[in-house]
Parts: sequence; structure tokens; C-alpha cells
Amino acid sequence: MDFKTIDYEAIEKIIVNIKKIVEVGVNTVSVDLIDSLDEGIRKINEIIFFNEKVVGFFLDKLDCHTYLDDVSKWTELIENIISEQKKLSGTDYKFRRLMDFIKYVPHEDKRKYMIDAFMNCAESRRINIAGMANQFHNLYGYLDIENNNYELIEMRIDGLEKHYDDYLFLYEKLADERSKGTLFEILMCWIDFNVDHIVKMKDHLYDDYFDKDIIRCDENEVVVECGGYVGDTVLSYVDNYKYYRKIYVYEVVPRLCEIIKENCIHLNNLEIKNLAVGDENGVMYIDNPDSEGSITQIKKEGKAAINVVKVDDDINEKISFLIMDIEGAEQGALRGCRKHIKEDKPKMAICVYHNYDDLAEIPRMMLEMNPEYRLYLRANGRTWLPSEFVIFAV
Repeated sequence: MDFKTIDYEAIEKIIVNIKKIVEVGVNTVSVDLIDSLDEGIRKINEIIFFNEKVVGFFLDKLDCHTYLDDVSKWTELIENIISEQKKLSGTDYKFRRLMDFIKYVPHEDKRKYMIDAFMNCAESRRINIAGMANQFHNLYGYLDIENNNYELIEMRIDGLEKHYDDYLFLYEKLADERSKGTLFEILMCWIDFNVDHIVKMKDHLYDDYFDKDIIRCDENEVVVECGGYVGDTVLSYVDNYKYYRKIYVYEVVPRLCEIIKENCIHLNNLEIKNLAVGDENGVMYIDNPDSEGSITQIKKEGKAAINVVKVDDDINEKISFLIMDIEGAEQGALRGCRKHIKEDKPKMAICVYHNYDDLAEIPRMMLEMNPEYRLYLRANGRTWLPSEFVIFAV
């Protein structure tokens, strides 16, 4: 998708011409007049909205009674859009144009654009992207060319359209230019499958969750990690910050809890909890209690029962740093931390890459629980299927 600078002067000349034609047409409407208006509208659409069919979206939405009324109203809309875009520059400008694409380009045209973008990728890139998507289809949807299954694309479009207002909100709330640029590049990669968007923004300086420009820790930290895996995040925390008062680790898989204990045997004041975290206390299930894999989702039915707790009920002391990577269960877990978030205002590093909702919804949730947070966004993971992006709240 080309975000070249809009030629405002060209648009303004076309608009002046359209207004003159409309004035003439009030008294005399002819085929030539309609053709002239259509041509002017088409040119403006090409400059602004990437797709000449977008005019149909505008005209369908306008509550006017004649074609000339439609054109006059449409011209007002374009002038308002141009007025707003002239105020923008750099990342703000590109993000605004991306949001226009999401809002104004019809669903089917977005679908065609995204399928074409995927098919235009190099074959090796298509194979890698489709392979990753199909491996994690329960999170991201299938991408099966042979069977014409573009579920991933449909899910992305649905998510972008549903969360249009949320992404505008998030962009305004992000506290630095790098975060704003990261959001833009993630959404662009969802649309055009160009992994260079993520390569450009990937963090190579700091370890996951521990951006020292954002997260600062001392010997008084009470750290809560949800999704302990093999203890790698705990070890990384100690490597980065050295000191802490207490670390709690929640991990749903019994075998992984054993591995955490083995890997972190040299650490003091570490409490490993074989529990799931959520927004209510109860029982859920997992299918793979002996797994050593990194992906385990809790379900309402399964082979092995696992107790679920609210962190608010399970930890009584004040917490200072909350980390979550729990395969799409982050929203429920955050609701179960509401009291701590409101009263303690812990630093947070929360994964928002397991679906097409969390990146839009979790930042709002954080700010609703405690409006005093400043938000940052970083990308650390795979590029074929964008992953490991984290919302920091401090």
C-alpha cells in the first residue's frame, strides 16, 4: 500500500472545478456534465483512498435526494478530510491514511486487496506465512490457498473494522513515537503481509518484557508472572535487574512447573503456582498435562483439571510488576487483577498478539482500571506471522 504524500493542490483544483460544474448543473443536467463530475470524483478517490470504488460507499451513505446534492455533500466531506490530513505529518499522517483505508474501503475490496497482496509475496514467504497460520489456526485462522480458505484474512478484516475506534484511541494514548510507529507497522503487516514492517520495528536492544527505558526495577519488586513456561522469563528478569523481594510464577502445566523449579533452583523467594489465572475462581481443563511445549490453552473440557484463581484473591501483598503471556487468556486474567491494578498500580508487560482483539481491547481495559498509566507498545517476536508484541503500562 502506497502512502505517498497527497497532492493537495491537485485535489483543490478538482474540487473547484466540481463546484463550478454543480452550479451549472442546477439549471441544466446533461450526460457530459455527469461524466465530468464522475471523472473528478474518480481522480480524487485515486489520490486519497487507493480505490476508485470508494465513492460508492460515500454516496450510499449520504441522505440526499439528487445526484447533484450527493456530489455537493461528498465534496464537503473530502474538504473536511483534507483539512484534517494537512495538519498531520510523518507517522500521524500514515496512520490516518491507514485508518481511512479501514473505514472507507468496502469489506470485499479490502479482502481482494489482501488476497492479492498475499499472492504477490515471494513463494517462500507465502509458504512460511501460510505454514505458521495453519499451525496456529485456532488463534489466527486458516490460510489455505489450495482450498480457497482465507479465514485469516477474514478475521483480520473483521478485527480491523470492529476495532477502528479502539485503534484511534490507542494511537492517541501511546506515549512515544516508537510505540505509534509499531502500531502502524503491525496493522500494515496484517493488511499487506510485508514482514519488513515488523523487521523495521523489532526490538533488538532489550529482552522481552524488560525494556529498561520503560521498566525500571529495584530490590523491592514483587513480580507476578502469568505463564511461566520453563522459567525463562524469570531468569531473564534476574539477569536484567538482579534484585527483587518476591517472585510469583503461575503455570498451568504440571510438567512445566517441575522444569521451572529445576531451572530456577538457585533463586530464593520464588513461589511456583500450578494454577491458571482468570476473572473468577473455579476449575478449567487442559489437554496436555505432561507437555513441555510453550502453548497450552485452558478449556471448559479436557483431560486434566486445573484450578483457576483470581490474582486479587490469591496474592494479598502489594505487587509491583505484572507480566502475562497466557495464550489469549490475558483479558480474563487482568479482570482478576483489577484490585491490584487499581490500588497498587503495578508496572505491566502484557502480551497482546494471540488474537485480533487484544491489541485493541487490553489497553482500554488497563486505562479503565487505572487512568494514570502511560502506555507503550513494542514488538519482539516472529515476523512471518507477527507475534510477541507487548503493551507496557507504567
